[in-house]
Amino acid sequence: MTTRLTRRGALAGLSALSLAGCTARKPKFDTQIIVIGAGLSGLHAAMLLEEQGKDVLVVEAAQRVGGRMHTIEHTDGFTDGGGQQIGASYARILDVTTRLNVPLYEETGRGPATSYYLDDAWRSAQELTIPAFPAAFQKTPPASVLFRLLAAEPGFESAEAWMDAPEGMDISAAEFLSRRGFDGEGQALIERALNANRLETYSVLNLHRSLQIYKQSAAMGPTQYVEGGAQRLPEAMAASLNRLVQLGTFIEGITAKADRVEIHAKGSVRPLVAEQVICTIPFGGLRNIESLSADLSPTQRDAISGLPYTQILQFHGRVSDPYWDADGMAPNMWLDNRLERIFAATDKNSDLTGFVRSWINGEGTKGWLRSGDEAALKSCLDEIRRVRPELAKTLDLTHVVNWTESNPLAGGAYMHWAPGQARRWAKEMGKPAGRLYFAGEHLSRLHTGMEGAMESGETAAFDLLNL
Repeated sequence: MTTRLTRRGALAGLSALSLAGCTARKPKFDTQIIVIGAGLSGLHAAMLLEEQGKDVLVVEAAQRVGGRMHTIEHTDGFTDGGGQQIGASYARILDVTTRLNVPLYEETGRGPATSYYLDDAWRSAQELTIPAFPAAFQKTPPASVLFRLLAAEPGFESAEAWMDAPEGMDISAAEFLSRRGFDGEGQALIERALNANRLETYSVLNLHRSLQIYKQSAAMGPTQYVEGGAQRLPEAMAASLNRLVQLGTFIEGITAKADRVEIHAKGSVRPLVAEQVICTIPFGGLRNIESLSADLSPTQRDAISGLPYTQILQFHGRVSDPYWDADGMAPNMWLDNRLERIFAATDKNSDLTGFVRSWINGEGTKGWLRSGDEAALKSCLDEIRRVRPELAKTLDLTHVVNWTESNPLAGGAYMHWAPGQARRWAKEMGKPAGRLYFAGEHLSRLHTGMEGAMESGETAAFDLLNL
């Protein structure tokens, strides 16, 4: 039998086929849930979701897991370039280390003393006098001034109180210091030791919050550390997952649709597709991706583009001889020049290991990496040679740890609030956008840092599961 094909019949048939395809076609998922980022928040969320029977794929842009927990391996030891201290109140981290058999230790004894380089001369802690400070504070190390001032004032009564802090507790550190007699010269010295960017753009709310968490943790027990380096913890978490973490997956775009979320990775011919996605990219990195198509509120978009991240640059190395014995000065250093601070590493017995790291914050990080890592290491060593030659003689600087805007994955070391931002953004900026969820230490409410990352990963996982 011969079937006669007419134009009208062909068009009708094609339309029917097209309609049937549209109604029958379903998204092809690579997995149920994709977690973007293999730091603590992403790995913790993935572990919790797997416990509930979910199929989870963790993707990570770097060639290692850990995020801003970064242990640097040397030939005869290690140094940590990111988060490392585990407070006694870090219940989630302590629980995971126990379940995964990750060994911890408490550091006994006191850490090394600090030498101060001020106005081209070295001083011990006992000799330190800072004429630029008000009389009552002239013997106070610059790194301690803000904490000493705030410790004398009423703080937060609960872990979440910072989100509704009165305006008087949410002013810039510069204004706070000015009201207490610290002028421009004194403020410049304090800014050298500030784990932030600038006093003018840093709310003292951050310090009130840190003090509240520190007091709570200190009352519960000692600080602990991961044996072999902090990165051993996220490595153990990643190893516990059903799927291997997909490394080297640099996200260029995220598209949240009504029935799926598509993840566009650099170099991939097609997107990864999942029913839901948890994005743990720090806002300092998220603002760098090419496209973020999701139903975000204006508040969320403002927070993504404007949340400050502390700029930190570190140079790590090893000394072959104890420079502190050679020149008779304390191993740790605070300097009023571009080196800012240098720390000598210690082991679990508080004995010096021979490893050191230079630590530069905020505005001071600018310009160091303009000519690349090797040039920066040489420049750092040259500067050390000028101010402390006995250290330079024995120091081999080998590694750069870059937590600045030039690091596209993070954009900085950790977030902090500028004045007024917390009240505007904190309660809304982490809300899900349809099938797209957010996590990361920047979204924690009860903690900061490492435990804050775990807390936010838990929150995102529970929100996704409707628990």
